[in-house]
Amino acid sequence: MNDKDGFVMYRAYYDAVRLIPSPADRLRMYEAICAYGLDGEQTELEYPLNAIFSQMRTTCDYATRRYEQAQHGGAKGARSRARSGKVGGRPKAEIDRQKVEEAYSRLGNWNAVAKELQISDKTIRKYRQEWSQNGTEKTEKTTQSIYR
Repeated sequence: MNDKDGFVMYRAYYDAVRLIPSPADRLRMYEAICAYGLDGEQTELEYPLNAIFSQMRTTCDYATRRYEQAQHGGAKGARSRARSGKVGGRPKAEIDRQKVEEAYSRLGNWNAVAKELQISDKTIRKYRQEWSQNGTEKTEKTTQSIYR
């Protein structure tokens, strides 16, 4: 019915089923959980198994609803995440080597340069390495596209 490849098996399910004294009843409960979680099939169980299963079914239904909403972009969080993925992530920023070098000559500290130019320390280190590998001569204007 659901055609899902998997479902969430919470630790609480395992802990509850472990307390069932009869191995045959434990097996029936595990089979009922799997049938419901994977195919939406409800197995007839007698008391107390049906009482335990009804609690599990509630959380399984909630997880299934969230899964389906995420698949169809219906959940608010899922919609937002899907939209962000289509946009391609954070926009690229421009870094100007000359501005970086001028800021360093004024401030004398790479962390202060990063803070002033609103660039991460990691990005500053990355481009300092790249620039030193490409030669130390200053250029009129070197603009690199980076992720902030």
